[in-house]
Amino acid sequence: MTDNGRKTILVVDDKDDDNMRQSQKIEVDERIVHDFNDILTAIIGFCHLLKIQTVQNRIAQDTIAELLNAARKAAEIAQGCKAIRTRQESDVNPATIDKKIYPKYGAETILLADDDDDVRSILKSVLEDSGYKVIEATNGKEAVRLFSERSDEIQMVLLDIIMPEKDGGTAYYEMKKISSASKILFISGCPGDGLIKDKIIEDGLNYLPKPVDPDVLLIKIRALLDK
Repeated sequence: MTDNGRKTILVVDDKDDDNMRQSQKIEVDERIVHDFNDILTAIIGFCHLLKIQTVQNRIAQDTIAELLNAARKAAEIAQGCKAIRTRQESDVNPATIDKKIYPKYGAETILLADDDDDVRSILKSVLEDSGYKVIEATNGKEAVRLFSERSDEIQMVLLDIIMPEKDGGTAYYEMKKISSASKILFISGCPGDGLIKDKIIEDGLNYLPKPVDPDVLLIKIRALLDK
């Protein structure tokens, strides 16, 4: 059975009861980690904007730095979740980019697809604050429709993997049939998602895990657009 695209495991044999309970635990933990990373993305993003807006206020800057430090520690805990590691050891790491080489600003148009309202709102603000034009999509189906209508003006797609209506992987392959000119950057709050290992690594696609650090995101976007 499925519940909004997630697996629900049923007991069919008492001998498999222990394995069933472990599998259920992994599924629940993945949901928690996914949602937790979305929340942390919003927190880190808002801190990023506040840091820019309060640059002359030393006390505020120190407070924001403490908040960011706490959020990043929480992110490390989420990324190291034992239940996630039981499912799959992720081989994907954010690309190491020299921050001195790549600027964080641009004027290109980016299609941003994420079903979490807070995440989408803060990433939109971060991108627009850096000069980019942003087209929003709340799910994979809407993202494909907008891409089909406006592919000529879209230089990059920022695509969440786990979304309703249509997941990011399916949306990507449908967009690829429409046009292969736009750069694609996947983001995900769930390290155990199978697409990461099966497709992103094998196909050499670009990926950043949530929680997304705005500085890393902006540098990665600029680097991809300049390729």
